[in-house]
Amino acid sequence: MPILLCGGCLLIGVGGTTAVVGTGAIAAKNLEQQKKTANTTASTSTAAEEVPESTNSPKDPRVEAIFLERNDRYQEELQEWSAAKDAMDQAQAKLKSLNSELSEIQSAKPIAPVFERREWVTVDEKYKTAATLVDTDNVTVTLRRTDGQEISVPKKELIAESRIYVEESHKSIASHREKLQGWEESKSSVSDQIDELNKIVGRAKQPKPTPPSRESIAAELENAAAAEREKQRLAKLELEREEAEREARIAEEELNVDGLVLMRNSVSGTTNEFGITVKGVVENRRNRKLSYAQITFNIYDSSGAQVGSAAANINGLEAGGRWKFEAHGLTEKGTSYKFSELSGF
Repeated sequence: MPILLCGGCLLIGVGGTTAVVGTGAIAAKNLEQQKKTANTTASTSTAAEEVPESTNSPKDPRVEAIFLERNDRYQEELQEWSAAKDAMDQAQAKLKSLNSELSEIQSAKPIAPVFERREWVTVDEKYKTAATLVDTDNVTVTLRRTDGQEISVPKKELIAESRIYVEESHKSIASHREKLQGWEESKSSVSDQIDELNKIVGRAKQPKPTPPSRESIAAELENAAAAEREKQRLAKLELEREEAEREARIAEEELNVDGLVLMRNSVSGTTNEFGITVKGVVENRRNRKLSYAQITFNIYDSSGAQVGSAAANINGLEAGGRWKFEAHGLTEKGTSYKFSELSGF
């Protein structure tokens, strides 16, 4: 703190500010007051510069990318909304004026010329009819007869009086078309202005755009992820259900015993004077050739009691091979059969 002597006072530098104080008691009092002022200024400065502490929490790049995109769109929408809000009163006043103008334009639509029915005669006087002129380009004349049928006649084939009438009518038609075109252009111009102003008013009446929120975006992503997980869970359940149904169908059609598979639908039994013969097909789904394989069925009489068995065997059943077996049960009392055993090595 620099101190300079100046006559009967001191120049004291405090916090970059030079204060003038007197000597003795007055100097002490002034110095104390100066310190209080400096402390108050420092406190105020600190409060003004204080900013919220940063949490320094890691940002999800997906959330941040969506946030930045939505924030850009929000800024554009906010700018459009604010501009529309500022222009709404003027736009509404202009709309009132334009709607009144449009109403006047619509009521002033040019009226098409109306032509009376008259007699039309050709130069050679071979053709004569009563009809009303519908349209003409001053070369060809379209006429509507009393029966409603429209016909076209070259103007040059009409008598002089009719040609003069056509020429005057053509001027009226051309004038009307010109006026109608101007009328339509005026109406279209005013209508376009009304549409644009209605857009401004409509935009201004919408709620103020809401800024994007990282928290809501994160919640959206989590909800989407949860929905995807649920979708995958249901898909897995569906696959499991389909697999269970497939296995159930296979179980109905096949009996798999360690890779030796009895095709259930192939099994049939017949009885004769010697007993029961059971036929069917067995597949070797093991990845090796079997030296020996055997299948056995129990035989039952009409009371359900077991009265014997029927067996068949094979040597050298190839891997992937099919064995058409015939198992014979030599008992006259047998009336039914049931699978018992299938093995191989």
